[in-house]
Amino acid sequence: QDIIPFLSALSPDAAAMGSVNIVALEERGYIGYSTDGDGLLSAIRPKHAAIGQNVFIIGSGGAARSAAFSLAKQNSVTLFARNETAAINAAAAAGACWKPLSRLTECLSGCDILINATPLGMSGCENFNSLAFLRKLRPSALVCDMVYTPRETELLKAARSFGLDTVEGIEMLIGQGLAAFAIWTGILPSDLSKKELYIKICK
Repeated sequence: QDIIPFLSALSPDAAAMGSVNIVALEERGYIGYSTDGDGLLSAIRPKHAAIGQNVFIIGSGGAARSAAFSLAKQNSVTLFARNETAAINAAAAAGACWKPLSRLTECLSGCDILINATPLGMSGCENFNSLAFLRKLRPSALVCDMVYTPRETELLKAARSFGLDTVEGIEMLIGQGLAAFAIWTGILPSDLSKKELYIKICK
């Protein structure tokens, strides 16, 4: 978000989200893009339907805005956050709604996809106070963590212990990187390249 005033232009998605994670030098100057949404969708689709779902996103920052914007086009998306102003702005930009984080547990029985878009659980950051709220999810729910260091966060570990399917942050990161590669080079990596890249990074 902080780099936007210094850029020449934004892609339509980045402008709508109000956040940038990729900058490309083009003829018209430095152009800002956001590949967070592409990375998220590429990681979710092989494991869960990404259409007509009730998606709950924890957070209201740039990552949450990107996730909400990408998923709200074909799903019902709700942001759960402590920062009311940021949540209202992010929800409005994405076409989603928001609720206070304190209401997450009581709403989880209706959640199909739960996404952590905060630094909670990241190496060097604080963790969730409790992960007992995951027990409220239906067995078919998918739990995604946008944190990729460590690869298996406490959130994902707990979700798996409860028998829930998960998506690791590294899967999203690879999807973001492949989208960035295409922006910078004009070359879209093949499915084989994606698989090989995933294997190499996870080693």
